[in-house]
Amino acid sequence: MKHTPLRCPPSRRGALVLCLHALIGALSLFAVILACATAVRDGYGAFWQRLLYFTQLSNVWVCAVSLAYVVLAVRALRRGVPLPRPLYLLRYIVTVSITLTGIIFCGLLAPFAEFNIWTFSSVLTHVAVPLLSVLVYFLDDLPVSLGRRHGLLCALPPLGYFLFCAVLFYLNVDFGKGEPYPYFFMNLRSEVGWLGARWGGDRPELGTLWWLVLILLLILGIAAAYRAWHPATRARKTGKGA
Repeated sequence: MKHTPLRCPPSRRGALVLCLHALIGALSLFAVILACATAVRDGYGAFWQRLLYFTQLSNVWVCAVSLAYVVLAVRALRRGVPLPRPLYLLRYIVTVSITLTGIIFCGLLAPFAEFNIWTFSSVLTHVAVPLLSVLVYFLDDLPVSLGRRHGLLCALPPLGYFLFCAVLFYLNVDFGKGEPYPYFFMNLRSEVGWLGARWGGDRPELGTLWWLVLILLLILGIAAAYRAWHPATRARKTGKGA
């Protein structure tokens, strides 16, 4: 598929995409700073402990890719050259990761929380930034060829994060709430073990391995859906792409 250069001046959709990337970059940066600034108030021992969570890390990744998009897009517009291909792949991967952040929070953490976790910074990092990231991903219809192998790459951030947390767990690092793990489903010494399961009570209890498998399947499903529904993919299937 041809990788066409950006037009200068950009189309209305192109200008909107550029503005949204700038907004996402600024909003995610502000959200992470705010979350760290309010960490002690929210019961954490230190601000840096918030940065050990996938929520903050995925927002940092989105921020970096969005700001890089703005800088490189402005340069590409001035020179009439295409954006670097790896930028599209990185945006695809971080969009899937930030989507996972929103789904896990809204579907698994918030419903079983023992206290109100819908703070302003929480809404920004778990809802606003994920929704805007998905929106800009589907608005940008510039040709980009994504295959199944690229979908597999989307599993690397959560898998890498799990391994990172496993190392910190066995080093007994406090994630800020007096526990050596960030989320209840990442407790490597859960009462049900790695392969057990127990239903009933306030929330389902599954072995750590089952949670990992379910999350990896979820993220691969999101990656496949985003790849299939992207305007460029649909245009290629209908023969309208370049």
